[in-house]
Amino acid sequence: VRNPVFFAYLGLVFVAAVGLVQVFSALTVYADRVVGLSEGRIGQIYSVNALVVVLFQVPAVAIIRKMGLRVPVVLGCALFTMGFVLVGASRSFLPLAGCMVVISLGEVLLTPALMDLAAVLGDPTRMGRSFGLMGLARGIGYSLGPLLGGVAFDHFHRQPMVMWSILAGVMAVAFLGFTVFWQRFDVPEHKVG
Repeated sequence: VRNPVFFAYLGLVFVAAVGLVQVFSALTVYADRVVGLSEGRIGQIYSVNALVVVLFQVPAVAIIRKMGLRVPVVLGCALFTMGFVLVGASRSFLPLAGCMVVISLGEVLLTPALMDLAAVLGDPTRMGRSFGLMGLARGIGYSLGPLLGGVAFDHFHRQPMVMWSILAGVMAVAFLGFTVFWQRFDVPEHKVG
C-alpha cells in the first residue's frame, strides 16, 4: 500500500480501536471492582449497549448516507470521549447505564463509518487487501487496548476520573486525528448506498 491517506487512516483506526475496546475490558473491571456492581447489573449495562445498537444502527446508517463519513466518524469519537469521562464520575448503576447509552451512540456512528471509509480509501481493485489491513490495524488496537486499560486501572483505580480521563484521551486523540485527517487530505464524502 503506497497510499499515505490510507496509511494515516490505518493509524487512526488503530488508535480508535485501543479506545473502543475499553468498553469491553476496562469498563467491566471498573464496574465490578470499583463501583461494586453484581454480575447481573453489569450484564444489564451491556444489555443497554445491545438495545442502543439494535434501535439506532439503522438510523445511524441513514445519517451516514445523508451526511457522508466525516460527521459520524468525528461525532462517534467525540461521544466515546465524553462517555469515558462520564464513566469516571459514575459510582452506581444508573449513571453507568447512562454512560453506556452515550458510548453506544458513538459506537453505532463510528463503527459502520470506519468500515465504509476503508472502502472509500482503499484500492478499488484490491478491496480484500484494504479491509484486511483495516482489520489488522483494528485487531492490533483491540489487542493492545486492554493492556492500556489494565495499566490505567492498576495505577489509578482509586482515582477514577484520572483513569477514565486517560482512556478518554485515547479517543480524544482519535477525534483530533480524524478532524485533522479531513483537513489535511482530500477524502471523499462517500455516501453509503
